[in-house]
Amino acid sequence: MPRKKKAKSAIKIGKDNEAEYEKRKQEDGYLTYRPPKGSRWEANKDIFNMFDILAMDKSGIELIQVKTNQSGGSLKAIAQWVKDNEDKIPDNVSIELAIKKKATKRKPMRWVVTVIDREGGEC
Repeated sequence: MPRKKKAKSAIKIGKDNEAEYEKRKQEDGYLTYRPPKGSRWEANKDIFNMFDILAMDKSGIELIQVKTNQSGGSLKAIAQWVKDNEDKIPDNVSIELAIKKKATKRKPMRWVVTVIDREGGEC
């Protein structure tokens, strides 16, 4: 009898989605950096404890948070971080929230990308 395929954990799905979005940015000509994730006992390895990917090209730097299916309050948290650090963020830095949405009956699997402006609102 064939073995049942083991379901992926939420952490594995998240890491795979981060790698997929990083690859998309590289294909668009960006130089990217994604911090190595530690074990569950290690401290948070995100960039500024918030962002999963740093991407840059000649026009500037992007800080990117990647989520699966829903933002889970990330948009509010990122907006607050932007407001708190507004005077420290260089003009050539942009901030993105990239959410990979599952396929539905009417829509295929897709990436929904929200750019957060300097005031912490959506662009």
